Amino acid sequence: MTEIRVGTVSDAAGTGPAVLTGQYAAKTSSVYDHTVPTTIRSENISSITDNATGYFTLTFTNGYDAADYGHSGYAESTAAGHPSMFIGKANAETYSTAATRMGVSYGPTAAEFDSENVAVQTFGDLA
Repeated sequence: MTEIRVGTVSDAAGTGPAVLTGQYAAKTSSVYDHTVPTTIRSENISSITDNATGYFTLTFTNGYDAADYGHSGYAESTAAGHPSMFIGKANAETYSTAATRMGVSYGPTAAEFDSENVAVQTFGDLA
């Protein structure tokens, strides 16, 4: 078995992250408490803005080359009746290469809700 141990992996110039070929890793990742609001942890996210109940905007540190990147996410709440929720893109006007507005909703009526544990990842090619 071969083992590789390194402290940092970077591009050939040593100035940025290594490019993954034939793979897709998340280019952004965040864990956010929308009830406070506060960022718990993030990678390649310069800010998270509270827009309204259930809605927030992720602004990327390094943007995408096109506005057709993918996203996935999960939100949960300890409030009664809100065990888990859908998270998705809020509208096309705010889905850009630099930022995306996301929404959290739950239940059969898709009611918007501020969750204390929102996790979002985005995937695509950075600019």
